[in-house]
Amino acid sequence: PSEPRYLVVGDVHGCLDELEDILQAADYDATTTTLVLAGDLVNKGPKSAEVVAWCRRSGVAAVRGNHDEKCLRLRAALDEDAAAPLDDEYAYVRDLSDEDVAWLADLPRRAERRPL
Repeated sequence: PSEPRYLVVGDVHGCLDELEDILQAADYDATTTTLVLAGDLVNKGPKSAEVVAWCRRSGVAAVRGNHDEKCLRLRAALDEDAAAPLDDEYAYVRDLSDEDVAWLADLPRRAERRPL
């Protein structure tokens, strides 16, 4: 059997198209490579909600970064008051599905080292 292959990507920040470009350049194959996203999946880029949905559907490994934490705090505030104001850069928080919020909330805050 071949050696396990890992691809670690950090700070996606809502840039789904660029993540897909990186995966293509790295010849990523989900059947042979473990993709690990090292936090900050959301904010700054144009497709934060889409990044979270893609990650959840793809079953990638990830850890929660500080931008992901803020997203969850803002979503909790919206759950309390749907009319709560959001800065434009956080408008995507309203677009997250309940499933995507639950997936993001379940991410660990740090990666544990496991034997390869």
